[in-house]
Formats: sequence, structure tokens, C-alpha cells
Amino acid sequence: MKHDTSRINPLDLPDIVYLVGRHVQLWKARRLGQYTFQPKDLLACIRVNWTWYRIVTPLLWVVFDEFWDIPPSIVENNTMHIRYLNLPYSKPNPVFRSTLLRQLSTRPWGDFRLASALIRSNPQLMDLSYVPPCNSEDIELDESLSAFDSLFQLRRLKVFKWVNLNTHWLIRVLGNNYNLQELCLVDFTGFQRFDQCLVLENLTRICLESPLDENPGFSQLVRYCPNLDALKYLVTVSRHTSELCRNIWCCAKLSTLDLVGSPSPLIAMTPQTEDTYVMLIESLSHLQSFVFDAESLRPRICQVLLNLHCNWLERIDLTVHQPKTEDFSTANMILASCPNLISFSMSAIYYLESWRSVDCLIMFSRPWICPRLLKFQVTGFPPTPEPVCMRLDEEEPAETPTQNGTPEVYVNHFLATYGWVAVHDPDDREPHLTAYDRRMLLGAFFEKTNTCPELYEITLNSFVCVKATH
Repeated sequence: MKHDTSRINPLDLPDIVYLVGRHVQLWKARRLGQYTFQPKDLLACIRVNWTWYRIVTPLLWVVFDEFWDIPPSIVENNTMHIRYLNLPYSKPNPVFRSTLLRQLSTRPWGDFRLASALIRSNPQLMDLSYVPPCNSEDIELDESLSAFDSLFQLRRLKVFKWVNLNTHWLIRVLGNNYNLQELCLVDFTGFQRFDQCLVLENLTRICLESPLDENPGFSQLVRYCPNLDALKYLVTVSRHTSELCRNIWCCAKLSTLDLVGSPSPLIAMTPQTEDTYVMLIESLSHLQSFVFDAESLRPRICQVLLNLHCNWLERIDLTVHQPKTEDFSTANMILASCPNLISFSMSAIYYLESWRSVDCLIMFSRPWICPRLLKFQVTGFPPTPEPVCMRLDEEEPAETPTQNGTPEVYVNHFLATYGWVAVHDPDDREPHLTAYDRRMLLGAFFEKTNTCPELYEITLNSFVCVKATH
């Protein structure tokens, strides 16, 4: 006897319920690539009926992060649904029975045996961030290394804090994972000569955040990556820099260069010289994206960059640890020389010194030549409680002019006259800049609209405004 399917509610069909659950927003996007976990709507879907509970519940467990305070027994009952796993620091860990992982991140001082077991149980892993066991015996290290022999589908591999790594092991891992696209080696020591490796045709992004003198094999690694597109490199004074630059010539497609002066804002800058930066910039044939993190924006480095790559550059991201007024002159030189620039960002990590908002006007001294510019960002101004004059030739106002008693409304009215609106994120802190500072700088920006007709987003510290017609 056939069942009458015409009486079945379409919302009780498992396929439809799953599609509905997949489109329920589980993460709220924030600026700077951050997300907030907000399962409220999906939890409401789970309560509809038993079918919805059975189909939608696994979607709650697709991502599991170490920071979530969930009882281990509940975690263990749902580990089979996890696809993206950040292993916790705590011991003992829940018993993870995951066999369908796509991404796995381990932690220092974590349970390395659990990590090794998960790697062996998930040969389909595509993204792995691995921290080797600290102060481990040789037998433990061998067990960790042997687990990688089961992986053949990696697209991204990140390895942290490895001392005296056996390069033959890494060569074997790279050979097994022909489709690897991104490799990141951070805080390494003793990475020796790297040779006799197969050509890594699919590897397009490499991150080398470790001193080159302590890891001479890095300079040979890039030679095996003919399709390398992006290189992130911890800049240090090293006798191996010239060899690295020679091997970069083998990477004809390299167009993104991220020069890091310190692996973290909280760590002191590593030793650097202008010559090191200049050699790296000169080793590229067409630089389109340039990320610079150093003590200061040195004019010679900027001049070499513009002489060789001004017609190619599309994105520039500058970070300085010793901000000076002259930084804005350097920025003005860039904006007046790069006709294809799309995104420009400049930030300062300030402690005893910082930029003054009024000094930013130096950046507008020479006409800009960047008609394709879409986004502009300057961050690093300190809190400025006192009012600042609107222009250098105007008197400082005695009190805050407002439309209805608040300086925010005054700024919003000023933006509206030019066709722009402020973007307010409730999760962000209050802007450091006063209303006077914002109007002073924004007025200077709006005068550039003729030379930057595509500009649609301006960020000053945490204050963001966008073109209303975009």
C-alpha cells in the first residue's frame, strides 16, 4: 500500500529542513575578519519538532572552539558532527570521535597523542595548524611525525615552534600533498638545507615568520615554488638574504610581499637594515600588494618601491612602531605616484610617541593620483580630549557646535552634505578622535573626491564612514 505523500508538510521533509538550517545565520560578521557565534535563531529552529531537532542539531556542532565552556559529556556525544576543530588546552580533553574533520588546530602543551590520533582518523583533512609536543621524547616526536603520513589532501599547513626539524620529513609531507596551496612556518629554529624536493606547482602562498639565519633552508624553499603568488617574511639581518632574493627570481608570478618586522606587536622588533628591505623589493618584477611592518617608514625604501612598482601597486598596508610626522609625507608620496592603487592603510603602534591628527593634513600636500582608490584607512591616533581646529588657518572654536546638543549629530550633518554616512558598530569602542578631528580630516578627504571618484570607505581609528550612494 502506497503512502499518501500529498499530506506531508514540506517543512517536515529532511532535505528541505537541512537547506533551511544551512541558511540560518550562525555567525555575525564583524570588522577585521572577526565573527561572533550567535546560535539563537538556529536554537529556535531546533525546537520546532523532532524532525527539525534531528536534522538541525548537527549544524550547531560544525565548528568547535576551545574557548567554549561546554560540559565534556555533551561534547563527546556530538563530536561526530564537528568539521572545524580547535583542540582545547585543558586536560583531560573530551574524547573526540571526529572522523569527518576538514580543519584541525592543535595547541602547545595540549594532548599530542589526541592530536596524532585525530590526524590519523581524518585523512581527508584540508587545513591543519600543528604545534609539536613541547619537551617531548624522541619516541613521542616520531609518533607525531608518522601521523602526517596519512594525509594526502592538505590545502593549508601551518606548523609552529619547531626546533631542529628534519627537513626530509617536511619534503615527504609536501610530496604527499600535491595540492597544497598555503604553507606557514612560524617560530622555527634549525631548519637546515632544503633540497631534493619535487616541484610544488600548486603552492601559491608561503609564510616564513622565523629568523632566516637560524633557518637557512628557507632561502631554498621558495625555489621549488614556480607559481608562488604571496610571500610573508620576517625581515632580519642575515647572510642568507642574497640567496633568498636570487631564488625569488624563480617565482615569476610573485606579486604580494608581506614584510614583517616583528611576529607580534608585543615583541621587540628584530634587527633590520634598509638594505634588506631594498633587496627584497628589487627581487620582484611586479609587486601588486605590499604589506610593510617596521620601526619607521624610511624614505629610501619608499622611493625604491615607487621607482620599480608604482604602476603595479594595488594595495599598500603600512604599520610603524615608531610613528613620526614625516610618515605622512611618505604616505603623500605614495598616493601621488600609484595610479592603480585600490586600497591604502596606514597604522601606528604607539607607546611613548604617536601621530597628531592635525599632522595628517601633510598627507594632502601633493595632489593624489589614484583614481581607482576604493578604501582608505589611518589608525593610531591617541585619545584627543581637547578640540582641534578645523583647518590650520582657522581659529580653534571655543565650544563644540552642535545641531541638537551632541557633536556626533554635528559630524553626521557634515557627512550628509557631501553624500556620506557614518557606520556604527555596537561592538566597537567609542572613536578616539573628537568630532573636530573627524571633520577636519574628512573635509580634507572630500576635497580629493575629484581625483578619487571611486573612493567609498574612509576609516579614522574606529570611526568608519561610507559613501551613501555606493
